[in-house]
Amino acid sequence: MALKTDLLAYYKMEEASGNLADATGNGYTATQQDNPTYQQTGKIDYGISFDGTNDYFLIQEAGALDLFGGASGASVSVWVNITESAGRKLVFHDTWSGTSTRVRVEIDADEKISVGARDTSGATQRVKLTDSAVATGSFIHIVAVIDIANDDIIIYVDGSPVASSGTTTFTETSFAADASMNTNLAALGDGTNQFKGTLDEMAIWSRVISQTEVTEIYNSGNGLSYDDWDVGEEGTNTQINIGDDWKVVDAMKINISDDWKAVAGAQINIGDAWKTIF
Repeated sequence: MALKTDLLAYYKMEEASGNLADATGNGYTATQQDNPTYQQTGKIDYGISFDGTNDYFLIQEAGALDLFGGASGASVSVWVNITESAGRKLVFHDTWSGTSTRVRVEIDADEKISVGARDTSGATQRVKLTDSAVATGSFIHIVAVIDIANDDIIIYVDGSPVASSGTTTFTETSFAADASMNTNLAALGDGTNQFKGTLDEMAIWSRVISQTEVTEIYNSGNGLSYDDWDVGEEGTNTQINIGDDWKVVDAMKINISDDWKAVAGAQINIGDAWKTIF
């Protein structure tokens, strides 16, 4: 599946000031709250640093906001550099009325990753907590995958699923729809427990992403920029430029001893991964 399928929002965090643009074009602008520090060293180019005191972003959309309503799963990917070991450090929080969690990703006071979810506002929050603490002082890649339909929460660190404990039995098979959600980046829904450290390259999906997709984004520890997603993915219309005119390539042949032979399954190497181009 293409990485951009059911991708709700992507924040590159390259801005010099102000609000964060949603690179997908879906319009989920993240509005600046207080004074985060822009254009700090990121995993890919710049990231944004938070001092743990009132700095965060409010994710908004023109009209009603309901990121996950009706979806059977959700995924959040982000590069994180933790600089403070004390206290809770929220990465992402989607809530009913700013308090009741629908989707939550955080680093707790013990440096363990905690991922929580509710399928309805009145349900018990289901939580997975990693068994081990994560590293501080350098970037790590975190992916939280919530699979409502299959009663599972998976936490990936640096491309691999990690051991975690908790209860993940949901009562429904999808998230309840609600047009009045409150969603924050780097703080709880009520604006407290702000993140302390640097965040970069956050992606949010309304589906379960696969191990293969996590591996692709992690890209052997180098990260993969949004602009490089789905380039040469299987099934896309490969094109070649001839005379400033792009032509779709739907077949390829190679000449062997003056005999043209059809080539099936042509591939191109992107980020050390071979992609079939047709």
